[in-house]
Amino acid sequence: MARTSLRTRIRNATPGPGAADPATPAPAPRRRRLADDARITWLRTDNPMTPGRKNYDRYAARMGCTTVGEALKAGSSIGDIVYDHEHRYIEVEGLPPVPAPASE
Repeated sequence: MARTSLRTRIRNATPGPGAADPATPAPAPRRRRLADDARITWLRTDNPMTPGRKNYDRYAARMGCTTVGEALKAGSSIGDIVYDHEHRYIEVEGLPPVPAPASE
Protein backbone atom coordinates (compact mmCIF):
# COMPACT_ATOMS: atom_id res chain seq x y z
CA MET A 1 0.00 0.00 0.00
CA ALA A 2 1.45 3.38 -1.06
CA ARG A 3 1.88 6.05 1.55
CA THR A 4 0.41 9.47 0.87
CA SER A 5 2.09 12.60 2.02
CA LEU A 6 0.54 14.87 4.61
CA ARG A 7 0.26 17.59 1.97
CA THR A 8 -1.78 15.28 -0.29
CA ARG A 9 -4.03 14.19 2.57
CA ILE A 10 -4.71 17.82 3.54
CA ARG A 11 -5.37 18.79 -0.08
CA ASN A 12 -7.81 15.91 -0.52
CA ALA A 13 -9.58 16.36 2.81
CA THR A 14 -13.13 17.60 2.71
CA PRO A 15 -13.92 20.63 4.84
CA GLY A 16 -16.23 20.15 7.78
CA PRO A 17 -19.61 21.83 8.08
CA GLY A 18 -19.37 25.60 8.17
CA ALA A 19 -15.77 25.63 6.87
CA ALA A 20 -14.77 28.08 4.18
CA ASP A 21 -14.26 26.74 0.68
CA PRO A 22 -10.47 26.23 0.35
CA ALA A 23 -10.63 26.91 -3.40
CA THR A 24 -11.95 30.42 -2.77
CA PRO A 25 -9.24 32.76 -1.51
CA ALA A 26 -10.07 35.06 1.37
CA PRO A 27 -10.89 38.58 0.20
CA ALA A 28 -8.12 41.12 0.55
CA PRO A 29 -8.67 43.61 3.36
CA ARG A 30 -10.19 46.84 2.14
CA ARG A 31 -7.84 49.78 2.20
CA ARG A 32 -9.21 53.07 3.35
CA ARG A 33 -8.64 55.86 0.88
CA LEU A 34 -8.18 59.39 2.15
CA ALA A 35 -9.92 62.14 0.22
CA ASP A 36 -7.70 65.00 -0.96
CA ASP A 37 -10.02 67.47 0.77
CA ALA A 38 -9.89 65.66 4.15
CA ARG A 39 -9.06 68.25 6.82
CA ILE A 40 -5.89 67.98 8.92
CA THR A 41 -5.82 69.32 12.47
CA TRP A 42 -2.31 69.75 13.87
CA LEU A 43 -1.82 68.61 17.47
CA ARG A 44 1.91 69.44 17.62
CA THR A 45 3.55 72.72 16.73
CA ASP A 46 7.13 71.42 16.80
CA ASN A 47 8.80 68.88 14.48
CA PRO A 48 9.18 65.58 16.41
CA MET A 49 11.32 63.94 13.72
CA THR A 50 15.11 63.62 13.89
CA PRO A 51 16.90 66.59 12.25
CA GLY A 52 18.93 65.69 9.16
CA ARG A 53 16.65 62.83 8.11
CA LYS A 54 14.32 62.83 5.10
CA ASN A 55 11.20 62.47 7.24
CA TYR A 56 12.21 65.63 9.13
CA ASP A 57 12.19 67.61 5.88
CA ARG A 58 8.89 66.08 4.72
CA TYR A 59 7.27 66.82 8.10
CA ALA A 60 8.50 70.43 7.95
CA ALA A 61 7.09 70.80 4.43
CA ARG A 62 3.61 69.55 5.42
CA MET A 63 3.34 71.34 8.78
CA GLY A 64 1.28 74.23 7.42
CA CYS A 65 -1.01 72.09 5.28
CA THR A 66 -4.70 72.01 6.15
CA THR A 67 -5.81 69.18 3.82
CA VAL A 68 -4.46 65.80 2.76
CA GLY A 69 -4.16 67.04 -0.84
CA GLU A 70 -1.94 69.94 0.21
CA ALA A 71 0.29 67.59 2.23
CA LEU A 72 0.64 65.24 -0.75
CA LYS A 73 1.56 68.15 -3.04
CA ALA A 74 4.16 69.23 -0.46
CA GLY A 75 5.96 65.89 -0.95
CA SER A 76 4.46 63.71 1.78
CA SER A 77 3.10 60.23 1.25
CA ILE A 78 -0.09 58.68 2.58
CA GLY A 79 2.18 56.62 4.85
CA ASP A 80 3.60 59.82 6.36
CA ILE A 81 0.10 61.12 7.06
CA VAL A 82 -1.11 57.85 8.59
CA TYR A 83 2.07 57.64 10.73
CA ASP A 84 1.51 61.16 12.04
CA HIS A 85 -2.12 60.32 12.80
CA GLU A 86 -1.25 57.06 14.60
CA HIS A 87 1.34 58.88 16.71
CA ARG A 88 -1.14 61.66 17.53
CA TYR A 89 0.80 64.44 15.79
CA ILE A 90 -2.29 65.23 13.68
CA GLU A 91 -5.97 64.38 13.41
CA VAL A 92 -7.31 63.58 9.95
CA GLU A 93 -10.96 63.88 8.99
CA GLY A 94 -12.17 60.44 7.93
CA LEU A 95 -9.74 58.42 10.06
CA PRO A 96 -10.93 57.01 13.38
CA PRO A 97 -9.48 58.82 16.41
CA VAL A 98 -6.47 57.22 18.04
CA PRO A 99 -7.00 56.59 21.75
CA ALA A 100 -4.65 58.36 24.13
CA PRO A 101 -2.06 56.17 25.89
CA ALA A 102 -2.97 55.14 29.43
CA SER A 103 -0.06 57.18 30.86
CA GLU A 104 -1.55 60.50 29.73
